[in-house]
Amino acid sequence: PMMGRGGAATGTPKDFRSYVHDVRLVTADGEVPVVIDTAGAVQGQGVALLDFEDRSGACADGSPETNAQIVGRAATPVRSAIRGVRFKVGVPFALNHREPSSSPAPLNLSALWWAWNGGYKFLKIDGNTAGLPMGFNIHLGSTGCTGNNAGPVNPCTAPNVAEVSLDGFAPSTHRVVADLAALVSMSN
Repeated sequence: PMMGRGGAATGTPKDFRSYVHDVRLVTADGEVPVVIDTAGAVQGQGVALLDFEDRSGACADGSPETNAQIVGRAATPVRSAIRGVRFKVGVPFALNHREPSSSPAPLNLSALWWAWNGGYKFLKIDGNTAGLPMGFNIHLGSTGCTGNNAGPVNPCTAPNVAEVSLDGFAPSTHRVVADLAALVSMSN
């Protein structure tokens, strides 16, 4: 259950999906880009879909498939110990404004598309909670974009692509954890 600032409110997650791209390994020699493999419905075009909902319980509107990992390989040989990892939560600008109905996986999901904004939801967290009949929803994507899906879209005034940098990360022993409780800890 999610706990808010007031301490009494609890919630049940019902959808938790996020797009990730531009993954880099950090070494003493600098950054080494990771080439994200094409893998079925969850990876392609240099983008990975992390999908934690499984169509069970409160996640009834999701898909039964989940994906909690990014599979890829270093673009160049890693010559020194890996000291960290960096990645972006979102969809690259060049792909962000294409119609999902004509896009290959993982960008073919209408549930992660903002029809009103003509771009993808980079992060979608929906939950049920007492006191909010429509639920508690966190949707992150670019805003302030002009243009349309048929032609070029001008740069967005608020790209909202989050850069995550984790120092001291060793891929063979560590895991990246998305802490939903910490994300909503200041909400009541």
